[in-house]
Amino acid sequence: MLTSENREKELLEQFESLSTNNKPFSGSYPPLKKGDKGFPAPKQDFRWDETSDEPHRTRRKIILQKYPQIQELYGHCPKTKYSVLFLVSAQFALAYYLKDKMWTAQYWILAYVFGATITHSLFLAIHEISHFLAFKKPLHNRLLGFFANLPIGIPYCTAFRGYHMEHHTLQGVDGVDTDLPTKIEGILFQSTLGKLFFCIFQILFYVLSGSLHPMAGHFIAEHYVFVEGYETYSYYGPLNLLAYNVGYHNEHHDFPRIPGSRLPLVRKIAPEFYNDLPQVKSWPMTIVNFILFPHISPYSRVKRHAKSN
Repeated sequence: MLTSENREKELLEQFESLSTNNKPFSGSYPPLKKGDKGFPAPKQDFRWDETSDEPHRTRRKIILQKYPQIQELYGHCPKTKYSVLFLVSAQFALAYYLKDKMWTAQYWILAYVFGATITHSLFLAIHEISHFLAFKKPLHNRLLGFFANLPIGIPYCTAFRGYHMEHHTLQGVDGVDTDLPTKIEGILFQSTLGKLFFCIFQILFYVLSGSLHPMAGHFIAEHYVFVEGYETYSYYGPLNLLAYNVGYHNEHHDFPRIPGSRLPLVRKIAPEFYNDLPQVKSWPMTIVNFILFPHISPYSRVKRHAKSN
């Protein structure tokens, strides 16, 4: 088993290798087409990392040694409460406007284009609030979380914080990180139809109901293995404007105490740690690729065993 010192040395060598690579891979999936010779065979098990080391803790240490000023970005973002107020008000206003129009095309179009988008934004607002990044005091963050949860219908914001903090501190640990698919899901949802079902009914497998919406791609894009050796991926596209910059996911896991509004500054300060990492170019296409490509499935996740202590 690798020690933390060896893991740190390994990461440093990896970063140096990336920085000298003139053609870094920057897609959301391997550049192969279905039917190509050499198309990877479907995995029959998860990727197991025997280092038992949460990867972002080590990288955070390395980055802060070089750029200690990043710690000045820690703290809450005062704008979050106003955006949450706007989103909740807009969702209730839209619901009131559509209350008598359920059987019209206008209802379904507005509900999908605006209603579902607002709901996803509120999911990610609650994610931001779960890190206590909207107010200085934890109580104020919890109250704002309750408020943001009102239009969603599923009262999950309180439980979400506990599970999500485990995801950050024990990323990939089997039986602890609830963001991971189970062995049963890996077996059942390997086919194209199975993965389509998995994407539509994510509420059965995770706290949130993602379904087939462009913003739902972040659930898959963040930690599914598209490039061997990498278990977290960032997306720098325009949907971040609606998602509290959760697409800056490597940056977020490296520095979970920095609000989404300031995560782009992390990449700006320390570009050599992020620019050449594999990136997701499109959340919608990530869903399509996940469903259609046989070598990407619920098994495409990194797992590690819990440490004995």
